[in-house]
Amino acid sequence: DEIASWLGGLSRAMRFTLSLPDAIDLCERVLQRLDSAASIQLRVMGYVDAGHVLAAIHRFDLSTAYFARAEQIADGNEKLLTPVLLASAEQSIFQGDFKRAYELLERLQSLLSVDSDKRDRRKILVNLAQAHAAGGDRARATAALELAEHQTGGEPAEAAELEKLRGLIDYFSRDFRGAAAHFESAIDHARAGDLSYEIAGNLHNLGDALVRMGEFANAFGALQQSLALCDDLGYERLGSLNRMFLAYLDGLAGNGDAERLLRQGISYAEHNEFTWDAISGRLLHAQLLSKRDRKDEARTAFTQLQELAERAGNRLVVTDCENELVVLSLDDSVTLNDQ
Repeated sequence: DEIASWLGGLSRAMRFTLSLPDAIDLCERVLQRLDSAASIQLRVMGYVDAGHVLAAIHRFDLSTAYFARAEQIADGNEKLLTPVLLASAEQSIFQGDFKRAYELLERLQSLLSVDSDKRDRRKILVNLAQAHAAGGDRARATAALELAEHQTGGEPAEAAELEKLRGLIDYFSRDFRGAAAHFESAIDHARAGDLSYEIAGNLHNLGDALVRMGEFANAFGALQQSLALCDDLGYERLGSLNRMFLAYLDGLAGNGDAERLLRQGISYAEHNEFTWDAISGRLLHAQLLSKRDRKDEARTAFTQLQELAERAGNRLVVTDCENELVVLSLDDSVTLNDQ
């Protein structure tokens, strides 16, 4: 019981630090102990908590296996399945697979009862808001966010999370200026709570929104600040994502090495199942090809990206690709007419 409780505390702490030396070995040893003596309930929660720990360090291959094992041990028990499905949904959001997250959250809602844990309900609402936003349904995303707001305690971490979520709802709705304002507010809340990863993450989100607005100098500054924090604190995944955005900005300025750096970042993201990062990198690469007037390559890149974004439930990028492909087709028509 004490070991299981300790692992649960570690899991909650990892949400804020996203760093832990020897995490894999540590989780394996704890789970071996729980498997040898703990009740079914403690074993399920042990695998869920271990999955959270490994998801926090972006080892999604192992965390997915732990969640699958937890579901197997739960053996159809609806009460035990709730934290398993919620953990899987949260990981899917973290990866950027919004379609899978939505499917899990829909399944999860059918298992909830009136007396279900309020913290679980809040987590479901927060993740539903993001999944709806990514899917292009701003109204349902906002409704879920408003319900989640009624179940917060006013802590800096919660305030930062809600401001980031407001920003993401605006971002996926193409209100990039509104998104930027919320991301700046989220940074302030994160600094008040000394939440280093949230500071770095929202600096990146701010930079992304500024790139969308064409404010490249300000975007470069925000992304550089985020990258500096990542390098200092060991946030490898976010650091790689920042480097892709910076490579794109350098590419716009004529840096011939930008494409190689983008391809390198995309390969890293895809190898590690970072769906959101891979989609972002592929979008930047396709846009750079288009701006360099390499239309056939750009058309292929946008077509492939559109399929990936549709599978992930990222409506914003699907529409980006549709619009870019229309522009490329119009350019071809103009060229033919000129000839």
